[in-house]
Amino acid sequence: MNAPDIGLDNNCRITVLLENAGQTPTKNLRMNIHWDVFDEKLPQDFAFPESHLPPAAAHIGPGGTVHSRHVDIPNPILSLVARRLRFVYVWGWVDYDDVIDPTTRHRTEYCFEMLMDGDLSSYAMHEQFNAADEDCLRKPASFYD
Repeated sequence: MNAPDIGLDNNCRITVLLENAGQTPTKNLRMNIHWDVFDEKLPQDFAFPESHLPPAAAHIGPGGTVHSRHVDIPNPILSLVARRLRFVYVWGWVDYDDVIDPTTRHRTEYCFEMLMDGDLSSYAMHEQFNAADEDCLRKPASFYD
């Protein structure tokens, strides 16, 4: 995750930095990111809905990184988070093929809570929707879906 960039529209811009820790490039990578604000902590039965935006395509070379698409969280909402009156969660996924085993599609899911302490932000990984491959909540989608 990157430190927030306060944009011209008085928003906090969040992107997730994705890294390919492997020695081969990804193929057919698709990813998405979403966020929402809640009156209380995320419920155990939360379904992690898809973003209204279509998935973005990308390529990550061996040892390389790429940023997810961004989400903009309005500063007035973050003010409520800082006072512990609201809770903001950001979640998303990455699906990709590996050149070593082109028959197995891979998936990584992530979710974190955005925390505010005055003007400082930090992120707490959520206990759900943080997994890879067979431990994920959902199966990876085909690149062509």
